[in-house]
Amino acid sequence: MIKRSEVLVLAALALGACSSGSDSPSSGGSSIDGSDPSPSSDDSPSRGSDVEPGSIGEDAPSDEELAAAQGVVTVEQALALVPGQWVHTTSDTQCAQTVTFTNERRFTQTELDKVAGGVYRVDDIDGGTELVYDYTEDNGRVDCFGNNEQLVEDGATFTNFITFPDRNTMTFSSSPNGAGFSRDFIRQ
Repeated sequence: MIKRSEVLVLAALALGACSSGSDSPSSGGSSIDGSDPSPSSDDSPSRGSDVEPGSIGEDAPSDEELAAAQGVVTVEQALALVPGQWVHTTSDTQCAQTVTFTNERRFTQTELDKVAGGVYRVDDIDGGTELVYDYTEDNGRVDCFGNNEQLVEDGATFTNFITFPDRNTMTFSSSPNGAGFSRDFIRQ
């Protein structure tokens, strides 16, 4: 497995540490239920979306609870908050990055001409809650940053620490608890 140490600006998921060339999509850590979220070969993140935009799981903390915890969530809380459609608009070009996460632990990203997707999981790592996403599909077209890197060919796995300032804002950051370089995605 090749582990890239620098923080990368991710096509639609903004930023993340990347691993590539792995036979396994896992980057360590433990998932909440220990299950393998990898789809079978005929599964697609664009099929069977079981999340409507704006939906929030019943185990999600309230905005007051999130404020009291400074946006830091447990794995269980994150799994209740992550599913849904999230958008980040780049400040310089106003290009919209849209990511849809399903309860089935699949995601689809669209931005400019790029459409990609795969599976995700949420881990508790290094004192923070980490979103880990493995690409299984990518059309190889240009994203908001002018990149057309084919993420699937490398078996790319990206990670971001996540916090929730409120139920409708998910902050992706390079460090636990929202510290470091960060980018906000807004629930649609």
